[in-house]
Amino acid sequence: MRRLLTITLILMGCGDTGQEPISRPVFVQGTAPTTFTSGAWTVTLTQAQIAFGPVYFCATTAASSDLCPSAVGEIANAVVVDALDPLPQHAGTFEGFENTAQSAMFDFGTTWFSHERNPTSHTTLTNNAHFVGFAEQGATRIDFIADLRIQPKQQGLHVVQGASLSTRFDDRLRDITIRFVPQRWWENVDFEAFRTSTENPVHITHETPQASNAVTIGITANARPTFIFNQGE
Repeated sequence: MRRLLTITLILMGCGDTGQEPISRPVFVQGTAPTTFTSGAWTVTLTQAQIAFGPVYFCATTAASSDLCPSAVGEIANAVVVDALDPLPQHAGTFEGFENTAQSAMFDFGTTWFSHERNPTSHTTLTNNAHFVGFAEQGATRIDFIADLRIQPKQQGLHVVQGASLSTRFDDRLRDITIRFVPQRWWENVDFEAFRTSTENPVHITHETPQASNAVTIGITANARPTFIFNQGE
């Protein structure tokens, strides 16, 4: 039912233009585990799972909250991404029309469409992102587990409303790869705040807002997933 609704809205947005339909595979790709710094701390992620999708591509530079006035394609499903796996992971199918997209809007596994009374989760993750890792400074080590909610703030909105891009959907498109760099999401976390914690491992949730907000902003604004539109020969 949800997919039928979104396809209907896309058809309404594009109108009867005679555009050719396009269907292409979609892959997600993480970044291999590496040690990085956050302030004076050296940080290592050992697990990084994040829910991602659905995605809607828009012909306009500024996407609206109603699936954009002239959508040209979508990735209708949501998946759980192993963001530490550098190998491409099949994640569904792009369905759209021959046209140019100038922006995208997307969610992280939870939607709250205008016809939904409450947010709806579409993956097996309890929350929208799960991390395990540790931070070190000298002889001090802080182990942590993070479970974060990354959901639309209100009914009818998406988490990311208008991510800028520019691509042409046509028969040259071979596939779409979406890349994730989880190390960048943690670059602004203040691990010093956990130095005196008696909890081991430290649990980072919405109840630890400094850390959880820093990671959430990294995911949704500072280091968003990157769309790569691969062309065939």
